[in-house]
Amino acid sequence: MKLKLLFLLLMSLCSSGILTAQVEVEKRIITGQVFSEEDNISLPGVNVRVKGTNYGTITDITGNYSLNVDTGDTLVFSYIGMVSKEISIANQKVVDVSLEVEVEHLKEVVVTALGISREKESLSYATQGVEGESLTEVKQADVITNLAGRVAGVQITGADSPTGTSRVVIRGATSLTKDNQPLYVVDGVPIDSEGGDTGVSLAGGSDNIDYGGATSFINPEDIADIQVLKGANAAALYGSRAANGVIMITTKKSSSANESWGVTYGLNYQIREITQYPDFQNVYGAGSNTRVGSSQNHFDYETGLPDLYNFRRSWGAPMVGQEVLSYNGQVGTYDAQPNNIKDFFQRGRNITNNLTLQKKGEKGSLYLSYSNMDATDIIEGSNLQVRNTFNVRTTRKFTKYLEADVKVTYVSEKTTNRIQKNGSEKNPYNSFIYMHRNVKLEELSPWKDEFGNEIGQVEDFFNPYWAMNENKNEDTQERFLPVVSLKSKISKDLNVRVRVGGDVRMRKGYVFSNMGAALDPDGMYQMINRNTQVWNYEGFINYKKRFGKIDFFATAGASRFDKSIDFTNSVINTLIVPDVPSASNAATLPIVTQGVDNKRIHSVFATSSIGYNNVIYLDLSARNDWSSSLPEGHNSYFYPSLGTSFVFTNALDIGSSVLSFGKIRGSIAQVGNDTGFNELNNTFNYGGNYNGMAWVTNQTMLRNPDLRPETTNSWEIGSELKFFNNRISLDATYYNNRTYDQIIRIDLPSGAGYQTKMINAGEIQNRGVELTLGVSPVQTNNFQWDMMVNWSKNISKVNSLYKDPASGAELDRIEYRGYSTVSVNAEVGYPFGVIRGEKWLTDDEGNKLVSPDGLPIANPNQILGNAQPDWLGSINNSFRFKNFDLSFLIDVKMGGDLYSVSRSKAETWGNTANTVEGREDYWFSSIVLGENASERNGDGLYGTEYDDSERSKGILLDAYEAVQNPETGEWEKVGKNTTYVSPQNFFQTGTSNAKEFNLYDASYVKLRQVSIGYNIPKSFLKRLKIEAAKVSAVGRNLWIIYQNTPHGLDPEAASYSGNGQGIELGSLPPTSSLGLDFRVSF
Repeated sequence: MKLKLLFLLLMSLCSSGILTAQVEVEKRIITGQVFSEEDNISLPGVNVRVKGTNYGTITDITGNYSLNVDTGDTLVFSYIGMVSKEISIANQKVVDVSLEVEVEHLKEVVVTALGISREKESLSYATQGVEGESLTEVKQADVITNLAGRVAGVQITGADSPTGTSRVVIRGATSLTKDNQPLYVVDGVPIDSEGGDTGVSLAGGSDNIDYGGATSFINPEDIADIQVLKGANAAALYGSRAANGVIMITTKKSSSANESWGVTYGLNYQIREITQYPDFQNVYGAGSNTRVGSSQNHFDYETGLPDLYNFRRSWGAPMVGQEVLSYNGQVGTYDAQPNNIKDFFQRGRNITNNLTLQKKGEKGSLYLSYSNMDATDIIEGSNLQVRNTFNVRTTRKFTKYLEADVKVTYVSEKTTNRIQKNGSEKNPYNSFIYMHRNVKLEELSPWKDEFGNEIGQVEDFFNPYWAMNENKNEDTQERFLPVVSLKSKISKDLNVRVRVGGDVRMRKGYVFSNMGAALDPDGMYQMINRNTQVWNYEGFINYKKRFGKIDFFATAGASRFDKSIDFTNSVINTLIVPDVPSASNAATLPIVTQGVDNKRIHSVFATSSIGYNNVIYLDLSARNDWSSSLPEGHNSYFYPSLGTSFVFTNALDIGSSVLSFGKIRGSIAQVGNDTGFNELNNTFNYGGNYNGMAWVTNQTMLRNPDLRPETTNSWEIGSELKFFNNRISLDATYYNNRTYDQIIRIDLPSGAGYQTKMINAGEIQNRGVELTLGVSPVQTNNFQWDMMVNWSKNISKVNSLYKDPASGAELDRIEYRGYSTVSVNAEVGYPFGVIRGEKWLTDDEGNKLVSPDGLPIANPNQILGNAQPDWLGSINNSFRFKNFDLSFLIDVKMGGDLYSVSRSKAETWGNTANTVEGREDYWFSSIVLGENASERNGDGLYGTEYDDSERSKGILLDAYEAVQNPETGEWEKVGKNTTYVSPQNFFQTGTSNAKEFNLYDASYVKLRQVSIGYNIPKSFLKRLKIEAAKVSAVGRNLWIIYQNTPHGLDPEAASYSGNGQGIELGSLPPTSSLGLDFRVSF
């Protein structure tokens, strides 16, 4: 019913005849150029109109205009922030105009919490914005990805596939167990911020599918501005949803210069390809200990040839074309295949078409847009996505006291074969981690035999073509986002606004694994239906008035937030026949999970700002939330904030051309992080079926009806300075956040009936510095150079977790995702994101110790590193020369560690280039000379000395040999290591004992974005009746300028978008995008 009412209201506004067109009069042509009087810079977008009519035009990118007028007409030149000017037309043919800056508009206005516009000089906290135009040329499937490097203090980790979820963290992680993602607000309305892959596991499984991020539906062409409210101080008015900051997206209204239709068409075409492949070796093939076959069972009985099905890894002989029995059962050759990984991948492409129509009149406006995106990816048949986005926005001024703003966005998206992530055998890229270096791709296709069984699978190495063609998934998503806003002007200073907004998201799909796979021969079919609705209702009253030298602004209101999720998930683990992805193809009873989650938050809020003489401002805000996810009697929480700013250049009347503006600010605030669904009451889990009867069990976690929301106390101070008539600007901020009452799990004693319990305990602190420097080194009429530099450093520390009041025992760490013995943790006394695992044992003097077999001794569960960066930075340059423009963004992350499971596996399987070390020496010793292990270590037969110390016989580690004391268990150093080990033994066992071999510094410097554009001259376009046209060459992630990870391993690689950053498995190699962007306006 809600949707019907909104639809009818929208249609009534759109059909109410609010816009009219004027008939153009053509007499003679007047041309000219419009400049800023202050700095003589040409002004694009100036409205030039014949007085008394709606007939006119706007200036182009160089400030030029052309208009047909009558002698005696008066031209009106108007521009936001400038004093309008009128010019009477006599016999002139050229009219150049200089516009004066309007003093009242010198103050920068930004959109803050609840969509309230504020003068930036009055704000007591840091905020930073990005104009929508900078996000449109190098388009990404998720527009938030384009924010990377543009805002200080914001770390964005993009997904390795275009359909994936980007992780956004503002000022460090504030929650130990929640996702730490910001609240997204579009046109004042919070949207569904569910991530796409928070349930994935490193080991694999059907849940390893990333369904995309919260903002992937937004058309970049519709964005006017993005503001990032970084801390609790800026976001306090959002209360229990604001602990991780807020990203506010404001979309466009009509900006047509006159009442005729303005039409803009845009085409963006990009190709995506891999820029770095792993450095694999191409010397040794399948086998063991430098042999293709070492026992009878390694050879085919009929042909007598080595059977490659009998080997797991690439530790065999040198590949010189020997005959072997290949993976398809045919006789083949044993030779290197250096391009097998390259030949598997293809170029992906993304085509986006966008059409915008807009019209504006005295009493309203209309903005229409349609966008179509059609994308493929670098693996054939995978990540195929088609998205259609429709957007309608209309404004209507009914009377001088009542106006409306209505917007409806509809998105339809279909995605086929999203690449499954991490260690899943359904991820085709994992095949190449294990694939023997002699594998010919043509031997793996066809990928199944006449019985439908997988061909070419050798234990851990599975056929990538089977993974690509026999594991299917498809999902369709529809998203409907209506916003209706009514504003009533009670008096000049007082108005009331009511706003209703929704985010209705419907997703259905399936996941299918065909029968016949070597690792899962029974097949699998899963159906997914998930419907999410988010509705936000709010009303508030605004009062703004100036009393002499005192400016006063106040807002008070109330809101209701509703969220509901209706989901059904059905899994069939055994199929009847192959090739039929259907629920009717079930050989066993399906396992069905169904539920409905509902949550409601009632809120009241108020904010006010008092300013004196444009010098000093005092901000106060307060919000109280009542949440349905908290227990009765404990569901009310209060979130206040207090801030002040002092513009000392106004106070001291500093009119210097050197220091143009100066301000200091400070604020304190409190916000929360509410509990989620089903965290209060105990429920049951489905256990299975017995004789056709379902049975249930208790959940392993005991819920807690007394949970409180996590609470963040924050304070920050900062300064804004501008020099040389705003040619140089500097914004500096120091912040300190402390989040306590963390919602964590603790272990329960045996006999409790549950394994764990949810409680409030623990505290994490973040403090840091953010710097933003803006410089305009050159500004002339024909050339302009602007530069923006961002730098930030966040220091986090887990102050406490949990102390048992009865026993005094303390919980010292929480483990997140892990693989084998490597894990990411929140640990007391350390920064968030500690990476733990086995470390090479050393003595008190730091000497590395090996066992008598020459391999590293493992020191278990040691701190290896930390996933958090030391600092973030970026440099954004833009140049304009006449009709040409160039911009590029360099993005920097320094510090932070990454443990690569992919690299560890590839080394264990003998595939990487560094595993060649010592192999030739070992092969010569073992195969040519026939030396045994004792002889390689200097011991001959019958106790004689076998001295050949001048020759390498494998790998000799620079370490000290140690033996273990049988009484104490301690390792005791006995002397310098002299034991050679085979490379196979070292990389299969030795590196497993010392995980730091595959721990890498994840620092990087990336050329994140490049755009080179040309504005086609107006003189040429006017003959075609075209208003403006521009063509640009664009690129993204074109060059990793600096990295410490191995070639082919992206320093930004991550296994999923949750808290367990710092471990990677199965991520795709680095990719880049290159393309063209064309847009034309009529």
